[in-house]
Order: sequence, then C-alpha cells, then structure tokens
Amino acid sequence: MCGHNWIGVIVIILIVVIGGYFLLKGRYETPAPTQELTPAPLEIKPIPPATQTVITVQDQETVEDQVIIQEVSFKDAGYMVIHLSQDGKPGSVIGNSALFASGTYTNVGVEVSELQEGENSLFAMVHIDDGDGVYEFPGDDVPAKEGDTIVVKPLTVTKSAGVVMEVREIMVSGTEFSFNPASITVSAGEQLKITFRNDGNVIHNFKITELGVGTNTIASGKTDSIEFTVSASGTYTFFCSVPGHQVKGMEGTLTVQ
Repeated sequence: MCGHNWIGVIVIILIVVIGGYFLLKGRYETPAPTQELTPAPLEIKPIPPATQTVITVQDQETVEDQVIIQEVSFKDAGYMVIHLSQDGKPGSVIGNSALFASGTYTNVGVEVSELQEGENSLFAMVHIDDGDGVYEFPGDDVPAKEGDTIVVKPLTVTKSAGVVMEVREIMVSGTEFSFNPASITVSAGEQLKITFRNDGNVIHNFKITELGVGTNTIASGKTDSIEFTVSASGTYTFFCSVPGHQVKGMEGTLTVQ
C-alpha cells in the first residue's frame, strides 16, 4: 500500500510541474509581432466635369493688366481667352489662361496686354484645346460653342493709374541742447522721410516712441533717415534716447492734423 501511495504522490507532483511549465511558457512567451497598419492615402476629389460651357463675368476696375472671370465652366479642356472689341465684335487676342480640364472654376485671372488707361471694351471667350496642351489661335484651338452659338461674354475693364504716394522729406538737426526744427506739422496719411543730422559733439539719435520709429544712434556729423506714415492725428514727442539726453529743451513735437 505504501508503494502505491508514493506512486500517487509522484504522479501528482509531475502533473503540477508540467502544468506550471506550460502556464509560465504561455505567460512569458514573446508575443507575435502585430501587423503594421499603413495609413490610407488621402482621397483627392477631382473637379466634376462640366456638362456645358458657361462664362460668368462682370465689368471691373483694375490697376494691373489682368482680367478676372468670376466663374467659367469648361465642357471640354480649354483656355479662358480675352479678345479686344473691334467694331463691337471679338477682335485680336490680348491674353489667355493656362489649360483647364473639364470642370467649373471661379475667380480665374487672365494676364492681358494692350489695356489702355480708362475704359476697355473686351470679350471673354472659351477656346477648346486641340489636344496638344498649347494655346494656338489663329489655329486649331477654336472658340467653344453651345449648339451653333459661340460661348462669349462682353465686358468693360476700366484701368486706372496706380496711386503713387509722394514722400515728404524733412531734415531735422540735433545738438546737445535742441532740435531744429523743434516743431513739425504734417497731415494724416502723409508718407514721411525724416533725415536726422547730428550737429552736436557727441552721439545722438531721433526717436518717436509713440509711433515706434527712430534712427540709429550716430556720431557727430553723420545722418540717418527713417520713413513712415502716420494715419492717426495727434501730437507726438521726438527726442534723443541716449541715456541722459532726454531732458527739457532736447525734445520736439510732431503734430499730425
């Protein structure tokens, strides 16, 4: 009986040992590598093809040699073309866009030439590409039609000269004791160029802290300039910011009316 008992004990011990081995093996076994996920590519939605050719354009003013087409739909790949008006009809071409695929586009800018100051009578027209991607007219890139009608819109472009702002130049000299002139009056919106000349014996500069402008600190006999525009009226103090130089008498005022 004793022998049978020992055999039973040994069997139980073997079961515990083998079970523990497989349990620990499952817990510490290196996990299988996870599959690396590849991000899905971004979906780029193409412009839907247009079912007909349509131009929407308005009269406009410009200072540049450019015409803006508010909206154009290309049924077939083509170009936005600007013609001069000759005897009330489309004449010579003065500008064309790059090639557009079929679709609808807004605010299409077309660089043009031969715009005169004042009113220019023009025509906006779509020309169809012949397949080579190069605009050619007179040539195979003919005007687009809807049925038997050429797709074209008249417009007036008024070109004005660009506003050139005059610069008002003011010379201000400074010494150890004063500025000359000590009072400057300008109009709001004027573009100013103030040249500061150091007539003193030591270094000086010209600052207007309220406007955030000022010259470099310069030696005797040197000059430096600043350019700025003041849009708000008021009275602003200018001074020399070298330590010890901002004292009564060594100040001035810029009055903007």
